[in-house]
Amino acid sequence: RLNSVGIPVFISHGNHDHLGGKWTRFELPANVHVFTEEVEMVQFQVEEQPVSIYGLSYKERHIREKMIDRYPTAQNQDAYHIGMLHGSLAGDDTHAVYAPFTKSEMLAKQYDYWALGHIHLRQHIHEEPPIVYPGNIQGRHRNERGEKGFYNVELSKTGAAFQFVPTSTILFDRVDVSCKEISHANEWLVACMEALEAFR
Repeated sequence: RLNSVGIPVFISHGNHDHLGGKWTRFELPANVHVFTEEVEMVQFQVEEQPVSIYGLSYKERHIREKMIDRYPTAQNQDAYHIGMLHGSLAGDDTHAVYAPFTKSEMLAKQYDYWALGHIHLRQHIHEEPPIVYPGNIQGRHRNERGEKGFYNVELSKTGAAFQFVPTSTILFDRVDVSCKEISHANEWLVACMEALEAFR
């Protein structure tokens, strides 16, 4: 659908779908660019405005060395520069630490936007320029609570506008159920059903 209206797509493979995996491959349409294991810069134009996108794909599941140093510093500041990286903010061990980076290392590249992958929690690391984890588009288990989705981002040289687009088919969350004055299991089940229905 994106190919039919001329919208380019860029894929940066991470630890779950690395290039060395024995995955089922699909033939992709002409508008899709898959980044290789080396940092690449792809240039194109949007309404005569030059855009450069930088990214890489994991060649194997565990990429523990710093990859941020391989990204070039932006040169032409009249163009838009967007970095894609699947990795971890240095010092954050809530997820397995892959391709670690610091905020200052990213800011030094002088990009207009950093689109990050790996961390499943939606979060903004920096506002101007934006360094953003959109999170995953579907919670995988009860520890990944809340609405999941992606960002539609409008960039300008004076800032960025974010629109969150929800995509979760299944929503994981927590519902507290009072067991006050309950003494039988059937009463507990009814209380749970009523609480779930109210939450729904």
